[in-house]
Amino acid sequence: MSNYGMRVSKVGVDVKTATEDELIISSDFKNVKRSVQSSIISQLVTNTGGNWEYDFPHGLSYIPTFRVFYDLSDGNWRDGVEDSEFTGGLPDVMVRSCANSTNIHVSVFNFDVSDYTVRLKVFCFIERVK
Repeated sequence: MSNYGMRVSKVGVDVKTATEDELIISSDFKNVKRSVQSSIISQLVTNTGGNWEYDFPHGLSYIPTFRVFYDLSDGNWRDGVEDSEFTGGLPDVMVRSCANSTNIHVSVFNFDVSDYTVRLKVFCFIERVK
């Protein structure tokens, strides 16, 4: 434990004597720090073969760690990973993402017979992964 910094303990635990497991927050912990985030971006992705390409300019000089979440307008936010929605053994909606030193690029593909209004939210983290 350092002699300076910030510590927040669980209710009923003295922050001065708390063990690491009894702390909620400590500046000694390795925390992922959010740098920038997109607003919620919406786009209609038409049925069977429709796609949407979106670039989020992150403003950092390196390739950042990031997370992409999406919603099919049903209020359920999903982790934007490849082959995210399946029915009948095939993906309905596939979300793929990658980053370079300028943008986080998100591709959304619709393989279903329905149209979807897809909403995206991109989180970009300042902690540089080496």
